[in-house]
Amino acid sequence: MRAAQDRDVLTSQSSSPSWLRITGAVSITIIVLDRITKWWIESRLEPGSCERAEDACIDIIGSLRLHFIENPGMAFSRGENIGPLLGVVAFVMSGVLLRLAMTSFSPWRQAMFGLIIGGAIGNLIDRIVRADDGFLSGSVVDFVDLQWFPIWNVADAGITCGVIGLLLLGNRGEPHERQQRQTAAQPQTEESND
Repeated sequence: MRAAQDRDVLTSQSSSPSWLRITGAVSITIIVLDRITKWWIESRLEPGSCERAEDACIDIIGSLRLHFIENPGMAFSRGENIGPLLGVVAFVMSGVLLRLAMTSFSPWRQAMFGLIIGGAIGNLIDRIVRADDGFLSGSVVDFVDLQWFPIWNVADAGITCGVIGLLLLGNRGEPHERQQRQTAAQPQTEESND
């Protein structure tokens, strides 16, 4: 009976709307920032090489510049011909990560899932709205150029920070879930005495 009660508590906690507030807020923030920055870049710069087009870049400070490129592949301009496949993978992974966020008890882990989901959806939106050659064939707008690292965008930063955050959290960050599992696994001495 006690194990059933513990399962009910675990289920009710995982269905708590806190995951939605945290993961949803972080995801929406990344998507909005990504869309605004990409819209601004597209309205200010022409895509292309800084060496060939004077209005393709804006130098900021040091080696940091805004440099508008259209990326038909995945992160760091790899896999140019697999954009539609990447779009499908991003959609599926967003669903999987959303499910993981729903069952997570850690607000930090929920936030990391939100960063990744927001980034995946941000780039997925590019593949949809910029598609000219079929569904999900659009290129992703990349624009942050350090000149010593591949060019990236806000969505890429969200994905990268979310993955690094999850790796740093490791198995930590789920104290309530661990405690519930340990309690459920302990022998029920009180019930056996009755």
